[in-house]
Order: sequence, then C-alpha cells, then structure tokens
Amino acid sequence: MKFEIEIITPTLIKSQNSAYPFEIFRGKDGKLLLIDSFRILELISDIQSKNSKNSEINEPADFNDFKAVIDKLLEFKKNAQSNDRIEYMKDLEDEMNKFYNKYSDIIGDALILDKIDDLMQNDESYLRTFEIFYPINYGGGNNSVYLPGSSVKGSLISALFHRYKREWQCNNKIELLYGHRDKSIDSSLRDIGSLIQVDDFIPKGEIKLGLIKIQRESIKRGKQNKKGIFQYIIAITSGKFVGDISFNWQNYDRIINRIKKDYNHGKDENDFLEILKCGLKIGSLNPRNRNEMENLVIKGLVNLSRDYMIEAKRKIDEYKLIMDLDIRTNFTIGAYRGALLMGIDKYFRSPPETIFKFENKILGQVKLEVIQG
Repeated sequence: MKFEIEIITPTLIKSQNSAYPFEIFRGKDGKLLLIDSFRILELISDIQSKNSKNSEINEPADFNDFKAVIDKLLEFKKNAQSNDRIEYMKDLEDEMNKFYNKYSDIIGDALILDKIDDLMQNDESYLRTFEIFYPINYGGGNNSVYLPGSSVKGSLISALFHRYKREWQCNNKIELLYGHRDKSIDSSLRDIGSLIQVDDFIPKGEIKLGLIKIQRESIKRGKQNKKGIFQYIIAITSGKFVGDISFNWQNYDRIINRIKKDYNHGKDENDFLEILKCGLKIGSLNPRNRNEMENLVIKGLVNLSRDYMIEAKRKIDEYKLIMDLDIRTNFTIGAYRGALLMGIDKYFRSPPETIFKFENKILGQVKLEVIQG
C-alpha cells in the first residue's frame, strides 16, 4: 500500500553526523550549502598531487591554512561571551567563503545539502557557534534526504502503545494471551510491530530545507516563557515523500504457530486477532482474506494515529500550553517534536514541562495519507 507524507511543520530526523558553522556557506545563488569540509581537503590534496609540476593554482591552500581557520573557531568557542562575537563570526564566515570559493569547481563532489533557506534573522546567522543538526540523507543534495521507514513505523506503533496502555479491555486480552503482566504489552507490540513493514519514504518533487533556530521552552504552569539555550537545525520545511507500508504474512504465520506451541492453554489465532481488533478498533478480521486484512490493519494504525493527534490537541488546549498543533495532520515524526515526543499518555497524568518550538508550532507535524492500494 503506497502512502504519501506531506511536511506541515519543520521536520528533522537527524543524521548520525552534525555540521559546524564553517561547513555552511552561501553559494553564488545566495542559498546556503552544506559541505563535507574533510572531503574538500581530500580533493584539494588530490589536485595538488596531480598538478604539482604544472599547477594553475599559484598559491594553493593547504591543510595548515584550513587548520588555522578551525583553530580560530575553537578559540572563539572558549570565549563565547565576547562582546564582539558577531563581528568575529562574520570575519570567520568571510574567510571560509574565500576558502571554498577558491575551489568552487570541486564543491559539487563534496556537497551534502544545497539550496537551504536561512530562516533566521541576519544578526542571528553569525551566532552559530554550536553544532548544527541536519536531516538523514545519502549525500548529494536536497533530494537525497529521506524519511526512514523505522521512524514512520515507530510513530504508528507508538499510537498503538498509548491505546493499549489506556484501554483496560485491550490490556486484559493481552495479559490473557501472553500471561505476564509487566511485559505483556511490550511482547504484543513486538509481535504486531513485526507484522508491519515500512519502506523508507523518498522525495516526491522539490524538497525545501531551512536553517532554523529552536529553543527549549518551559510550559510548566507558572513558569511559562522560561527558555533554555538555542539549537540550530537544518529541517525539512516543505515537500512530499512517498513510501510503501505492507503486511508481513510470513511473520504472521510464525507468530500464530508460536502461540499455538508456547501458549498451550487453549490459546490460538483468534486470541491474537482479538488483540489486533481491540487495539485498532476494528470490528472483524479474516486472515483468510489477506488483502482485506492487510488493508484494515494498516489503515487502522493510521487512523489510530489520527485519533491520538486530535486528543493531543484537546489536551494542549485544556492545559493552555502556548503552542499550535495543526489539526490537519494525523502524524508526528522526527526529533524535536515537542510535547508529543514525551508520549501522549503523559497528558493524562500531568503535562510535560518543556518543549522545543519553532514559530509557536510543534516540530515534526506531517500529513500521512494513502495514495494507492
């Protein structure tokens, strides 16, 4: 079954790596570029080796030149409270731009992301003294950014977790089958999770990125507007992604065979189906009609996610938390998702105390809808 994810608010699923201020500079079109600086040094070294006798570069930059700039940055970070830090960062950025522009012909071979909008105010763009997180990608520009299937699947299963935690009838059915109170929900979620196979979601058309500044903010009653340090991220600000969500029937058969073997107290396939039906609010499931069952289970998970987004919106309004949740969305993914990152079920005891926001919106809100199947 093919789905489409549309970005509603800035979304970030972090790469394993992070960028630093000297790795971001403006290209000829005025857009920001994210460069692998060490790859640049490798390419420069290759050029110098190949053209050592007839180099067209009269005074090529070498590793010491680059190291001097980095040393300057590290020195500045030790004295980040300096009153002239804005001018300092401007000078540093100018030096790095000169360094990169001198080798503009090889920039493409070291490009990680391109055409990034700088959504911060001009006087803020020179304060990027900490690491900058950017989206997971396989290198080579904006269209290399993708949404990992594991992140999408995690959000789907999270909605089911909250349903099981709150609904005593579902919880009771799970304990009757798995037989151990403390671990029964985890066991059931592992089984159900193994049934859902989610491919990576790849870009559909143009993907826009933006360099934005986010800040942890207290939303605890009586302590609103208490803020933490800034963080800088390169987030996906708009675009659509497509991917497949399918049902793993091989794992289903394996689970049913295990239940019949391990839980030999009269438990069978129907007991497992009761858990699925209760969790997904489905009236009936017929495993003999595999196309229909796959359709019901997958769409049931998506609808469950929508229900919990709506419930989160209600709780946010109830607690008068100062943030927006776009009710058009039925999904929330990625890092820095704000209150939802801490688990919707926490709203039923007490609201979370801090969140990350951008322009008064929770990050990572997306619209998930089926487009085929």
